Amino acid sequence: MVTVARWTQRTGSLVIIAKRIKPLRRRTEPVPWHITDSQINTPTARRKISAARILVPATAAIPATYCWRDSWLTGFDSVFALLSKFALLNGLTARELATLVVSTRCQGRTRLLDELDLDLRDSAVIDRNKLVRLFHTNAQVISRGFVLDTFPVRPSECAKVLRYCPDCLTFGWHFSLFQLTFVHRCPIHQLVLRDFCAACKTRVPYRLAASAFDNPFICSHCQADFAPSLGEP
Repeated sequence: MVTVARWTQRTGSLVIIAKRIKPLRRRTEPVPWHITDSQINTPTARRKISAARILVPATAAIPATYCWRDSWLTGFDSVFALLSKFALLNGLTARELATLVVSTRCQGRTRLLDELDLDLRDSAVIDRNKLVRLFHTNAQVISRGFVLDTFPVRPSECAKVLRYCPDCLTFGWHFSLFQLTFVHRCPIHQLVLRDFCAACKTRVPYRLAASAFDNPFICSHCQADFAPSLGEP
C-alpha cells in the first residue's frame, strides 16, 4: 500500500488517498562489459559469454549500382563501344554482361547465355531500355548503336568483325557507321578503317563473346591494348 497526497484545487485542501500501485517492471538493458585473457576461463566469464548478445549497429541498405562515366558517351557510339566501356568500368565478364543486358523476354535466353556468342549488329536480343538506364542516356542514342537498327542495309553489308579507326579507338570511340562494309575511311580522321589487330592481325568478332569482352579493348591473341587512353586518369 502506498499513500498518495493529491491537492484538490476546487476545495483548496489536501486529500490523502490510500492507493495500491503496481511496482514498475525493471527494464533490462545490455550493459557493456569486457573480459580479459586472465578471466576468460572463470565461471563468471562463462556465464556472461553464454548470456551475451551481439549488438550490431543498424545501417541503411546500400542499393547495388553500376559505374558509368557520362564523359565516355558521345551520342553516336556503337553498342560494342558502350558495352566494352561499361564492362571495363565495372569489372564484368562477358557472361555477367550478357546476363545483365539480354532481354528477359527473349525466347531461348538460357541457350543464348550458355553459348555466349551474341550478334551486336542489331538489338534483337538486347534490352534497349536497360541500356538507356545503364548509360544514363535516351532511346535514340541507344538505337544509333546498332548498325542494322540505324541504316537501311542488308546484313551482308555489315561486317561481322570489328572495323575501327585506330585514332578513334585509342579513346574508346567506335561508331556503328564503321561496320558498314562500303565505308572505308573514318570521317573524322580520314584514316583507312582496320578490321584486324595491328600487332598480330587477329580479327575481333563483332559479338558479345568472351574473346572480346572478358578483357575489353584488349586483343585476345597478343594482348595489345586498342584503347590506351581509357586507362589514363
